Amino acid sequence: EMTASDFGIVVITNQPAAAKGKTTRANLDAVHSKIIAKCESAGGKIIKSYICFHRAEDACECRKPKPTMLLQAFRDFPEFPPALSWMVGDSITDVEAAKRAGIRSAFLGSDKCDTCRILHDRELTPTFRAKDLAEFWKTIRKVSEGSIKSSVD
Repeated sequence: EMTASDFGIVVITNQPAAAKGKTTRANLDAVHSKIIAKCESAGGKIIKSYICFHRAEDACECRKPKPTMLLQAFRDFPEFPPALSWMVGDSITDVEAAKRAGIRSAFLGSDKCDTCRILHDRELTPTFRAKDLAEFWKTIRKVSEGSIKSSVD
């Protein structure tokens, strides 16, 4: 539904498992390809993936929470302006990357979670919270259709 509604969907993810020796880069690529294929078989379209394969201790420029991959996506796809964009994720680094990039964030997960406590302690407040992607989309669709007003805009 997001694709049909002219949302441009990109994946921005940290995947350090190969650098940590827990798996191979080929295995990570295969898993990512399966995720993309599953999305597309359901009618979705991910226009590009930005993946950081580094470990946190590598101090690279691409790893979230640095906004580098987000900012690159905006350069690559100027038809999707930051002012209308969202970073949707389930981690602290997703919310922090969004904040650093100056865009809205949606945190997916339980309100009673350790991550929520850490977000609070770090004074990181997502623009929106939802239990999952389906709930996020349901609300955003209603806001964009004008059937409800929300503070997310």
